[in-house]
Amino acid sequence: MTRLQVRRLLRTPLTLPFLTASLIFAAVLLIAGQPLARAADPAEVAALPPLISLANGGTDLSVSKSANPDPALAGRQLTYPVTVTNHSTVTTSGIVLTDTLPLQVEYVADTGGCTLQEGTGPAGTDQVVCPLADLGPGESYAFQIVVSVPADAVASDADGFAAVTNTVEVTSGLTETNPSDNLYTLQSFIQDQADLQVAKVSTPETSVPAGETFTYTIFVDNYGPSYARNVALRDNILAANDVTVLAINDDPNRADSCSLAGDEIQCTLSDPLEPVGVSPLNGRWTVTIVLRSNEPQEISNSVQVFSADPDGGGPQTGTPDPDPTNNQATDFIAVTAVADLQIAKTAQGQVQVSGQPGGTFTLINDQVTAGGLLTYTVTVQNLGPSTARNVAVEDHPSPWITVQAMAPSQGLCYTDPSEGLICALGDLGPSDSATIRIVAKVPPGVSGGTVLESLAMVHSDVFDPDNTNDYAANETTVNVWADLAITKTARPSLALTGSPITYTIVVQNLGPSNVQGAIVTDTIPIGIEDAIWQCTSSEGGSCTGNGTGDIGDTVDLQAGGTITYVVQGTLEASHPITNTATVAPPTQVPDPFDTNNSASVSNIAHYVYLPMISGGSALESPDLIVEQIIATPNDIQVVIRNVGNGPVNQGFWVDVYIDPDIAPRQVNQVWGDLGDEGLVWGVKGDALPLAPNEAITLTVGDAYYREELSRVTWPLPSSTPVYAQVDSYGDPSYGLVQETHEISGGTYNNILGPVLSSAGFSFFHTRVAAPAAPPLFLRPPLVGP
Repeated sequence: MTRLQVRRLLRTPLTLPFLTASLIFAAVLLIAGQPLARAADPAEVAALPPLISLANGGTDLSVSKSANPDPALAGRQLTYPVTVTNHSTVTTSGIVLTDTLPLQVEYVADTGGCTLQEGTGPAGTDQVVCPLADLGPGESYAFQIVVSVPADAVASDADGFAAVTNTVEVTSGLTETNPSDNLYTLQSFIQDQADLQVAKVSTPETSVPAGETFTYTIFVDNYGPSYARNVALRDNILAANDVTVLAINDDPNRADSCSLAGDEIQCTLSDPLEPVGVSPLNGRWTVTIVLRSNEPQEISNSVQVFSADPDGGGPQTGTPDPDPTNNQATDFIAVTAVADLQIAKTAQGQVQVSGQPGGTFTLINDQVTAGGLLTYTVTVQNLGPSTARNVAVEDHPSPWITVQAMAPSQGLCYTDPSEGLICALGDLGPSDSATIRIVAKVPPGVSGGTVLESLAMVHSDVFDPDNTNDYAANETTVNVWADLAITKTARPSLALTGSPITYTIVVQNLGPSNVQGAIVTDTIPIGIEDAIWQCTSSEGGSCTGNGTGDIGDTVDLQAGGTITYVVQGTLEASHPITNTATVAPPTQVPDPFDTNNSASVSNIAHYVYLPMISGGSALESPDLIVEQIIATPNDIQVVIRNVGNGPVNQGFWVDVYIDPDIAPRQVNQVWGDLGDEGLVWGVKGDALPLAPNEAITLTVGDAYYREELSRVTWPLPSSTPVYAQVDSYGDPSYGLVQETHEISGGTYNNILGPVLSSAGFSFFHTRVAAPAAPPLFLRPPLVGP
């Protein structure tokens, strides 16, 4: 097999999920700590060669690249900063940068909007292809490519050191006048590093009778990040009397060998030792020694592990060890503390409830709605047999989320920029457990279907005989919901034919997630002419700026964002006008509460009634109208206005018809004649006289409300049709108030509707009329205060 083929095989993923998650988390931290793609610093530009004036569409691009760190560690990540510069005097477009990665690395991420093309380069190498934006004369564009170096990248190199070559090329749509600097070849280096740790356990733990056998078990763990080459151990038996070594049992799963030289046991490992977490052996080498002493004595046994040529003569050199303090262990045939720690991690997220307003959540395991909270529970248990000292948990959350709080059941937690979330739990006795509650916010802009991967690991100062249960991973899936709501008002609510009218439409995203591509529509009704509209947005909204006629606009709204449309036109009709606006979500972002996706407003156009002249003087008379109906799930308000030129001195009745079987059309049609539910007000006393152009707002339960004549069941369902009639009952021909239109024979204008009740938030109203009390169709006189 050639060296190139070996390099390709080294690219095969070997690490367990927790190592993969650590690499991804480190990449995110690395990218988050670096600037995004940027223009070159002015000082860097000043140091560039003078711009080359080109004709006939030519350009002069250059590319440069470096490696950080150099050398890189096998098992860690490597960042390539890349810079493209336009040395010409023309703006260059169609720029494409192609980076051919070495076989020894794996692509992780970039900050330049690039795509990975696997196996398209020479000898099957991967290539990163980056379409770049146009570069003006003298401009530069810089970004980063992050790769991971496999832990075994230099495991087969005698000195644990290797050079890697990386080629990057830039092209454009223009003729290159100086192609010599369009291709850049970078040579950088990779070296290994391995933190070896040795532990030793005796059986039995405290003492053994003379003549009986006892056993030493030696555990060597590689805590990485790289494979360790030439691993060896030396075990010295210090005793006052003879000790017989009965057997040296090497690791049956590894190619190792052991021998006895005097009082020293020497063992070597033929193959490189993988880091902890790499299947199937998880970075552990185990050697067992069986001994016997025929004389009573205190036996001291010391073992050392190292990575080097056993005889120290070379030519091979060992893998560097960053922490030599854990390379030795001593046993006195005493109890060696052993604590098997176990960790588990669960997630429970806020998930939007369908059919409820935005922000109404339920808790579901391993699911969360973008914009909601995600709570992780990490549980650590000590399976014994010894007390675990200085227990610590490392938690690596997904880069998509923002951690807001950490609450351990004991100890304290803090954030380490290089290691994630750290919780120091202190000591944990046998069979004891501790929990950590981590609360994180999932931003509302996270896409539906995103999987939030997180990893937690536990360790202590005490030897752990089983490291396979020392890490726990969790995957939580994100879904998206956006409660879009729309409201609409008209000003003035009472407009004369031929006068201007303005509609205001407010579209809101009540959350919890962002939405892109929602559709806002408003079909301008017949009777409104020359309609023009303008749109403004706030708090993360975007929309089309303005238009004429009907509205059919595609908008983006962040959670909490608002878009306002102002529609202006001329009222040309004298009949009632109802205008309805709607908002609809895109398919990929469902709306959990669509009852507030439509809003209607009704108004009436009125003629100007000229005063009648009698005996040379103008006739003054009142004219009552229903100016506005506001119907919500929990209340109904009615605005009555006197649009005549004389005051209202007599009391009058007001009827509200709730979803009537027949719509009201004339005086003396009280609500009980036309349907099953309605409201009644009798206006008198302090409300009178009602001067010209003066209005009164009637509310359920106010001083004029007649509960004994009303019947209603709260809350009102959304979109319930509601009508209102003023001066609805009294004289057989015209009610209690003789109005201008009745005197002059004009159009009857005392009725407004239908107006549809809005959605809103509903609760069960306490003002419910007793259903057993039927409405009184023969009403009492409106007299007294």
